[in-house]
Amino acid sequence: MPRHTAAARCVYDRGALVALPQEGRAAYLRQMRALCGVGVKTLLITLAYDQAAMAGPPFSVDYREVVRRYSFDHVIEFLAERDVLEEEQKFKQRGLGALAEWAFLLTRYTPEYAAFSAPPDD
Repeated sequence: MPRHTAAARCVYDRGALVALPQEGRAAYLRQMRALCGVGVKTLLITLAYDQAAMAGPPFSVDYREVVRRYSFDHVIEFLAERDVLEEEQKFKQRGLGALAEWAFLLTRYTPEYAAFSAPPDD
């Protein structure tokens, strides 16, 4: 882990993961894993919607994707879900009929089986 991030205890991701298309997310998560050590907590805010109804960014990142990408080495706590379509009229104008904002608290740990496997890489 680089020295300049060694003391970091938390990360706030409200726009980075949802800004990336599917093909860019694995590289982002590899970088975050390299920068953030065991015990680091991440407050992750995602948006979930029908991706066929609107081209991103921001892109839809639903609960299943969060679990798939982070469960290898993070404890995942679902904090909240709220409907934000009425607050975010620009998305309604882009054709969305529903838009949910989800909040997760992720806590990084070292899995016991890490020496034998690797995190998912799309």
